[in-house]
Amino acid sequence: MSTGLLDDLLHVDLTDENLFHKILSCMQNHIKYDAATLYLKNSKTNKLKKIVSIKQDVEILTGLHVDLGDGLSGWSAESATPILIADRTKKKSYNPDIDFASFLSVPILKDDSLYGVLNFGSFTTERFSQEDIKLVESSSTLISKFVDYYELTLQLDELQTAQINSTSQLAELQNQKIIGSTVDEISKETAEVIHGINNSLSIIIGNLQCLLIGKNEFNQKSLARLKRIEIAAKKISVSNNRIMNLNTLVNLKSDNKVELIKS
Repeated sequence: MSTGLLDDLLHVDLTDENLFHKILSCMQNHIKYDAATLYLKNSKTNKLKKIVSIKQDVEILTGLHVDLGDGLSGWSAESATPILIADRTKKKSYNPDIDFASFLSVPILKDDSLYGVLNFGSFTTERFSQEDIKLVESSSTLISKFVDYYELTLQLDELQTAQINSTSQLAELQNQKIIGSTVDEISKETAEVIHGINNSLSIIIGNLQCLLIGKNEFNQKSLARLKRIEIAAKKISVSNNRIMNLNTLVNLKSDNKVELIKS
């Protein structure tokens, strides 16, 4: 099988703000579709979420509901099996102006873990084949790494926001004399946030290191970005320890049991 698609994907820049659009564009050079949609599995809701479409959304049988999502993409994800419909023109409700004549849905899997689903539509019958399925499946591992990177950047942004909020809250405490019970309450809440951030950072750094092990699968610019994210994550970890120390000091001051008075 040709490695042309993999070669093209290897040149995709991780830092591109239109990362997934670029991935679908690369695929169009090898899979002749008229429209395509990428769904990713949301780790919080455990459901498919549409990330990007080219030309128009590709989905059929939207009335079909399964745990992971609606339509045939949900079914494909649930069953971890590609779905190929070569000719849809024979159905009574087929409208050649808006309906796809052929349809392909392929789950993105890595080590039996679902990352998402790729849907392709064409206004030409029998446009897709088993070779197209094999092509997508052969690139799933690499695509999953792009998804890992995308998830890591989102998590890092969330942690940075949480850290900023915690720092602001502690800074406000430093400018106030607060009754002991109030300090205890705020200090406990802050400690829980920091512990949560550190736990998430451990996962992020672990996943980053896994991605960096396969560094040959990324171009130099993308690899440099991964390194910068790793450094940023470790800096947040160091800052968290400082915030925790400050939190402890503020909490110790609560022994004075004074009334809440603005400084």
